[in-house]
Parts: sequence; C-alpha cells; structure tokens
Amino acid sequence: MLEPSRTIATTQAELPLASLARHCEPIRNDDVQLIAYSLTVALVEVLAGRRAPQQLQDWASVELFELIIRLCRNRRGDGLRLRSLRIQSDQRGAIEVAAHLTQDGQSRAAAVQILRRDQGWLITGLTIALRPDVVNYAGPSHNPQAFRP
Repeated sequence: MLEPSRTIATTQAELPLASLARHCEPIRNDDVQLIAYSLTVALVEVLAGRRAPQQLQDWASVELFELIIRLCRNRRGDGLRLRSLRIQSDQRGAIEVAAHLTQDGQSRAAAVQILRRDQGWLITGLTIALRPDVVNYAGPSHNPQAFRP
C-alpha cells in the first residue's frame, strides 16, 4: 500500500533565468502559430534529408541558410524527427520556437527564431544540438547580449 502524499515544500526557488520567461507570452494568434509550426517542420525535414534545402532559401537568413547547407552536407540530421513544439513571442515581436526532437532514439533540442519582415516571415536564428558535445548555431540567438532583459 502507498503511503499518503506529503507536501515537502510549498514554494519553489526561482530559477536563474526565470526573469527571461516574464518577457515572453504564449502565442494566441492561430496564423502566427501556423507559420511558426510550418517553418519549423520544414526546417526539421530539410535537416533530416526529407526536403531539399533550397525550399528554405527564401525563408531563411543568409547565415542560417549556410548552416543548414553545412549540416545537410555532413548529414548530421539524418533520422531527425519532431516530437513537440513550444511557440512564444517576445516583446520585440519575434517568434521563438523551442523544439524537442528525436534522432535514433535520442532526444535532441533546437531553438528557432522567426521574425516578421516587410516581405513576410524569415527564420533568422537556429540553435540546435544534434550531437551531445556539439551545439550549432546561426543568427542573433547565440549572442549572450540578446538574452538580457
């Protein structure tokens, strides 16, 4: 028989980066969610080799597209699958996507930044860990100054 549950603590200590979460809100606009979902799925499909990288050329910044080409050429994303997404926007209007990925039975992580431009949406940042000891990144999200409130 299980013993009754007990309350160990009534409050939880604030995490070191918790202040960053206060500046983000969940996206409620269905159109924005759809574009974030569609671009992230397309990005994962390109990295996995199921879609041609050129299909993202008009949707990605130059720096990001160069990273995508390099990862595809090295076949780092083979077998990559999207497991779940968390979509949010910050006060500047950027869309940020946290993606839980799987590859060969192992969990992987990616963060994608999407910005609205005059001509439409553009993927401007990617931070992705396809191997435990290597994090690849492109765009402003790898700049530590970009994360300061």
